[in-house]
Amino acid sequence: MAREMDATEKLIQKISKILEETKTSNATHIRKLKDLSLLLFSKKSPNQSPQNSDSFQFASAFCKSLTPLFLFQRRSASAERVVKFVSVFAASTTARDGKENEGAGVAGDGFMEDFLKFLMSASLAANKSVRFRACQIISEIILRLPDDAEVSNELWDEVIESMKLRVADKVPAIRTFAVRALSRFANDTENSDILDLFLEVLALEQNAEVRKTIVLALPPSNATSPAIIDCTLDMSELVRKAAFCVLANKFPLQSLSSGQ
Repeated sequence: MAREMDATEKLIQKISKILEETKTSNATHIRKLKDLSLLLFSKKSPNQSPQNSDSFQFASAFCKSLTPLFLFQRRSASAERVVKFVSVFAASTTARDGKENEGAGVAGDGFMEDFLKFLMSASLAANKSVRFRACQIISEIILRLPDDAEVSNELWDEVIESMKLRVADKVPAIRTFAVRALSRFANDTENSDILDLFLEVLALEQNAEVRKTIVLALPPSNATSPAIIDCTLDMSELVRKAAFCVLANKFPLQSLSSGQ
């Protein structure tokens, strides 16, 4: 037990050192991604049970190393670099996780699943700074994931439900990140409830930044065009610009009737 604790502490120190070094410049990120990947994959043992696997131990140490990032909400340049680095790293593990787990038939098992579960738990925290950072990282991971990412449908369902809850958060910045996280699924016919939620929230949302984010997330369709057109008359210039941008880039001119 003492040896395990000592090994875990050493792993936390190594991960913390890498994260600290990513604060100063984005130029270090490629090299540090390789360093962090080596820590995750060099000793990964596919025959171990999930709770005792090296990937689980790595995820636990990784989450503990991120604790300082969750304690403040201020979006400093150094904090944003760490968020970007962490998100890129997490997204980059999915394809490799999938290949290593094909024999077990468990898509997306390993680090990504453990990390997303940690973030979903954090998104329910009473502390608004913790919820903010959790939703920010979840949204960044989702938007960076490749289309062929090996992530289980069950895990995605959990993530989607957790972000739908945060769309109603009392903190506007958290609502914004929740919308960003869900935006990738808004055009999915299997998740039509997300589009319904966006349209419902858009009509009631008081914060201009959140309204803008929702408008930019709306896919082109007969169901969304009236709401987007209405937003061209929004009291906020940010929202009006977003609405015109969506109409110009997503809707063919002939699809908009003169009545609209």
